[in-house]
Amino acid sequence: MKALALAALVVLACGDGGRPRPVAVITISATWPGASVQAVENSILMPLEQAVGEVKGIGDLTSRAEAGVATIVADVQRGQDARLVALQMSRALQAAHARLPADVLPAEVRTARADDRPAITLAIEGDLPPGALGVIARRDVARALERLVGVGRIELRGFRSPAVVLVPDLERLVATRTTVLELAKAVTSANVTVPGGRVDSSGAVLHVQGAMTDLESLQDLVVGQVGDVPVRVRDVAVVLDDFIRAPEGGPAQIDVHAQLGVLRMDVAETVRKQLPNLSLPLGVKVTEVPAKSLPAAKQLAVSIVGMDLDELARLADAAIADAKAAGIAGVERDPSPGTSEVVLDADRDRAARYGITSADLAETLRLATDDARVGELRLDGEQWPVLMRLSTRDLPTRVTKLFVRSGIGGLVPLNELVAVSNRMATPILRRNRVRAIDLVAPTESVGKVRAIVERAAAKWPEGYRAARPR
Repeated sequence: MKALALAALVVLACGDGGRPRPVAVITISATWPGASVQAVENSILMPLEQAVGEVKGIGDLTSRAEAGVATIVADVQRGQDARLVALQMSRALQAAHARLPADVLPAEVRTARADDRPAITLAIEGDLPPGALGVIARRDVARALERLVGVGRIELRGFRSPAVVLVPDLERLVATRTTVLELAKAVTSANVTVPGGRVDSSGAVLHVQGAMTDLESLQDLVVGQVGDVPVRVRDVAVVLDDFIRAPEGGPAQIDVHAQLGVLRMDVAETVRKQLPNLSLPLGVKVTEVPAKSLPAAKQLAVSIVGMDLDELARLADAAIADAKAAGIAGVERDPSPGTSEVVLDADRDRAARYGITSADLAETLRLATDDARVGELRLDGEQWPVLMRLSTRDLPTRVTKLFVRSGIGGLVPLNELVAVSNRMATPILRRNRVRAIDLVAPTESVGKVRAIVERAAAKWPEGYRAARPR
């Protein structure tokens, strides 16, 4: 591996006001389906912040609570081994998980450079359907580049990636007394491979089915039974050869990131040299996206820190108005004021009275969302995700048509366990365990916005202040 460049650490040495910048950041994300923003803050973020803050080598914490999801970004202090800190972090999170609600999914941990901008961004062109270009981007481009020295994470954005899509017939599920959760569990378990089989208590070798390799094997999978008749996937769902729904907006691009401690410019040059050697279908080419054609950059100018969300919003809006009055455009709040959206609030106590575990309720709520991943299928040498895609796009309608298995075997309508509401679900941002609202501005206006806010802060109520980014 290429020797680590000292300059990669020097450039991260100091931020505003001489404060040391971190060498890396560790991102922790945890999912609690059906939980409100406030419940996520109180029951996930706060306990995890405490656990993370006790890890040696951790600096600033930035946390975000959204409906059903908690995210924490922890700075790794200069002079620390990021990989060792990440290992200690994982151990701390495992211990903290026991103090979280039972149906919170295990936290995912990812380590990245502190300034995780791509080293180089690529575009792929060719007279082919978008889905085919997505396959080429993943199979022929990303796989070739990820083997290069210094290349870290590779992100594909805007492509249509192939997937096997399972569309349940909700009426057929009810008719066969099968739940959407049982359908998902059958698909998930069918992908477990045990080499050489396993031995049961009698000493007999049980040969366990490996990962599915064609659509027919998925369609024939048994998910339940009515009397003596097995219920198969084909009886309760349609299996489609389809695509993952790409996020709205933005061009199809490939972002190549550098590994920790490796200079981005070195990785960019390595990738440029490799581009002519890529094995691509006739008529397809990969080109670099010039920096000037990328969207105009915005940066965090200042954080407004305090406890009351309404007061924070008032101060942030006043600061934006002051910036506009000074002729500065494009200043935005983060989190934004939010938009009205459908929110699911799970009644876990009621579910428990039916003998339904919190884990089963949470997983059913996850499956009620769009394109929930339930397994994998190996087709043509490629590992394709299997997604559950409910035919009814309207979330409240889905909830009325889904059922959960009770402790005594009956079917309980999901809408008896979940309240569906349409309301503002604004995320909650926290900086070093205190609520905050960030102001983001065009790069050239950051200093001016910061100065405006810091002048205004002299008149703010006690307990509220302006905090500069690192």
